[in-house]
Amino acid sequence: MLKNLNPLWRESVFLTNFVVNLQSILRTAMHRLANFDRQSVLKSVLTVLLCTITLCAQAFTIVIDPGHGGHDPGAVGKITKEKNINLKVALKVGEYVKQNYPNIKVIYTRKTDVFIPLQNRAEIANKAKADLFISIHTNALKSRKQISGAETYSLGMARAEENLEVAKRENAVILYEKDNKERYAGFNPNSSESYIIFDFMQDQFMKQSAELANCIQKQYVATAHRTNRGVHQAGFLVLRETSMPSVLTELGYITTSSDESYLNSANGVNAMALSIYNGFANYYKMHHGGGKGAIRLPSSEENATKKEKVEKPTPVAEASSQKQETSTVKTDENRPAVVGEKLVDEVAVPQKTEETTQEVERVQKEKVNTE
Repeated sequence: MLKNLNPLWRESVFLTNFVVNLQSILRTAMHRLANFDRQSVLKSVLTVLLCTITLCAQAFTIVIDPGHGGHDPGAVGKITKEKNINLKVALKVGEYVKQNYPNIKVIYTRKTDVFIPLQNRAEIANKAKADLFISIHTNALKSRKQISGAETYSLGMARAEENLEVAKRENAVILYEKDNKERYAGFNPNSSESYIIFDFMQDQFMKQSAELANCIQKQYVATAHRTNRGVHQAGFLVLRETSMPSVLTELGYITTSSDESYLNSANGVNAMALSIYNGFANYYKMHHGGGKGAIRLPSSEENATKKEKVEKPTPVAEASSQKQETSTVKTDENRPAVVGEKLVDEVAVPQKTEETTQEVERVQKEKVNTE
């Protein structure tokens, strides 16, 4: 019988309490049956049925986590800040869920521009006995490379250096917390050695988390027509602390002008939010059945999204223009020192055309002559 229980009952404490109460009711029913108290037996049976119906009817809960906030701006671009993009998209995702799944409970870790400690974000989800946790972020580069696209992570050991650096950047938020050494058991977000622990962790929700990540990632392409940067694993503290399937998704690169402009636009916010919602809808249908499933963007917005992707400027090699001497990543002077600004260095380096190669050689010759 337990094998057929709704996945909502996977929380061990909740399930244990239910079983204990159920055993007590059945024990009373058997005792009264022995004394031929049929009316009391009937009441006990009805009570068991009522408990079962109540538990089955408990609302499916999704927690949406807009990364950063308050005095933590996240990555900073030329025209906006990561915390603002994250919040706009997160609130829009929640709207889509509420409109299409009125029986699903939506909880936000923040709904305004406030700072929420990293561990508190996970606690919000755990206390709510949430069924899913989606953390929304925006990527960045410390170099001048113009890289575009969205990617999604589940908890695990980073197998590639660029994935580790993304985790370092996101985990560095704990440096804003005065008691971070005590709260996170001495975890140093800038030390590679601190991430070894993730290699030994066995997340019971690893499979579901990977499925959710894949569902979301596919919709970034199908719905928003964004560049697919794939599904990865990395050691994110916020995911480690949750006790349900959870993912962290990066919407794009705030340090790439085309991505920043897109994510700061109404069409961009709506398309990315709808992509996350569609990913969730497909995951929900896969595991629980029902629901409306994925929905499409209005034709006008979809055409605008496709046009934006086609007209996106082609990345150029470094040193091709001396006007780009200053890094596009800005930093907040009050921000704790961290290793890199969303360090995803050397990822998908654009291929040099013959024209750009000649330009680089010309600049290098000029430099030699100057010296």
